[in-house]
Amino acid sequence: MAQGKVQSGPSGHELFDAFAAGALDRFLAGCCDDLVLTVRGSGSLTTLVAKPEIASWYRSMRELAGTFRSEVGLVLSEDRTQVVLLRHSLVRGSVEYQYETVNRCTFRDGALAAWFSHPVRADDYARAWGLHRRTERLPA
Repeated sequence: MAQGKVQSGPSGHELFDAFAAGALDRFLAGCCDDLVLTVRGSGSLTTLVAKPEIASWYRSMRELAGTFRSEVGLVLSEDRTQVVLLRHSLVRGSVEYQYETVNRCTFRDGALAAWFSHPVRADDYARAWGLHRRTERLPA
């Protein structure tokens, strides 16, 4: 396998273009059966979403938002790991919100095996979803 290339299968850009378009069957076809999405929101808690739950998680996100759109902003590849920048916009109560997520993706045998999603700016994420962000003090 050449350095900087993912083994056969869809690229991160193709997969996340499908995800952003709501083509979840096409997205999930490019994922390993044991995929777990780890989502970090605006606080220290994470949400774990197993592959069989991703479609319902995505639908619930769209329902909460009213109008929800995503687009792939950037994909960086190195061996079996890719970093995907996703831009999201949603409308809640006739107000449009935007935020970005950095998504670290690991591929195995050409399929998405691990997906970690973090907001670029936690405040933008919290505002978009109507969350009250608490200030957390962490040990140095």
